[in-house]
Amino acid sequence: VVAEDEVYFFYRFFSDDNTNDVDELVYVTSMNVLEATLSTPLTSVVTEYPYYITVSGLSLNTTDIIVLAQSCNALQAGEVNALAEYELMGEQFRLVFTETYGGVELELCYYFQNFEVYQTVSTVVISAVDVTTASHEYFAITNDLLEIEVLGNFPSNDDNRLRLSLSSVSTCNQNVIEFTTMDTNLFVFHVLDFTALEYYVCIQWDEFATPRAIAGTSVLVKELGESRALLMGRLERWAYGE
Repeated sequence: VVAEDEVYFFYRFFSDDNTNDVDELVYVTSMNVLEATLSTPLTSVVTEYPYYITVSGLSLNTTDIIVLAQSCNALQAGEVNALAEYELMGEQFRLVFTETYGGVELELCYYFQNFEVYQTVSTVVISAVDVTTASHEYFAITNDLLEIEVLGNFPSNDDNRLRLSLSSVSTCNQNVIEFTTMDTNLFVFHVLDFTALEYYVCIQWDEFATPRAIAGTSVLVKELGESRALLMGRLERWAYGE
């Protein structure tokens, strides 16, 4: 096992008296050792979701990239083109897969920029992300708590950076209401004043992603004052036998 970025080769010349004493040690050449390993193994992944990956190894450089390709060997030989490239952001790579490429097996290749060498670090199959909520229709009341749980085939853990918001338009950029608290994939909204009667539920995967509406989910606003008025009206009609 080699633990250094560079190793050195020497010739060892022994004496002729069979004592195995080393008479001379002569430097011959050196060799760079290239190695890259992903902190989190990736096999089955989904579109849209940002995977944050740390790479460890030997002879790594901040200018190195991770490449998605049909084959790392074929990419090295110039037989295929890269499907996507991902640069280092701080200390991690942010991998976002924009399409499934037919659901076939693809390879993630680590590219050693200084040596122009690709190394296969993972084989992945990409599926389309499926995002839903626990209910397709929510009812919100001013100054009351609204809980929305987001579900889907994306990784569900405390490392997620996703967030939910409410917006009066499907582009998620008008009358935006941010969540108050959250616990993994459960988001709680406490709204003191609504400016619309219906809202879209919008998901944003991380701070670099653009929010988008979750299809098939809406929030209908039901003012507390209106609810009480309707209840009093029913009681009055019941009292008068209507």
